[in-house]
Amino acid sequence: MCKYFLTSRHGGVGSTIMFHNKDERGYGSDIENLEKYTAEQAQRRHDQFGRKSLPLLVSKVIESSKRRVDMQYIDVADGMPKNKNEICVVSIPSSYDGNDIEFIKSGSGRTFNLDEAEAKPACEFKKLGSQAVFWRLEYLLEKSRLTMQYENLNTRTMCRGVRLKRKYQKRDSGKTRWNCPSCGQISWQYDPYDFEGCKNINCNDWSY
Repeated sequence: MCKYFLTSRHGGVGSTIMFHNKDERGYGSDIENLEKYTAEQAQRRHDQFGRKSLPLLVSKVIESSKRRVDMQYIDVADGMPKNKNEICVVSIPSSYDGNDIEFIKSGSGRTFNLDEAEAKPACEFKKLGSQAVFWRLEYLLEKSRLTMQYENLNTRTMCRGVRLKRKYQKRDSGKTRWNCPSCGQISWQYDPYDFEGCKNINCNDWSY
């Protein structure tokens, strides 16, 4: 039987999606602490809250998950390396996605995914500058959580087995907004090139 996670209708934090926690105890991003719904349960909640509350297959969410570290739950003193040979990762100072910290990536570049961070003994990191922050990898693994980001959201594959409400699309009237050059009154008209006249009867240039 398929199981689903349900996204929060209140939105996410940074690029990370928020879901319903276990036992409906608020919302969170930690995949290991989320409520799992049957297709029927997920359908009822989606019908109630609409497109902002999406039922996503548990298996698909786990497949696309990324391990991240929330800066609110770590402590510099506890996370500092005890010796120069301890395996460490390095965070980018003052660089966050929501509350998640960014790391120097293995090879080159940057990443918010802890599994992609450069991990090696502290003494092997060279020329990082005085602002670099070293963290014991073991410590951050304990503090990390699996998350999912909006860039990996695919309703076609992740919402199979449920019926999604159609997105509301505002109809285009085909009209162009104008401001009367005399009084400033807003006027909508089909001709986008020539002003057809003001609708304000108190305007000196009124022509309706």
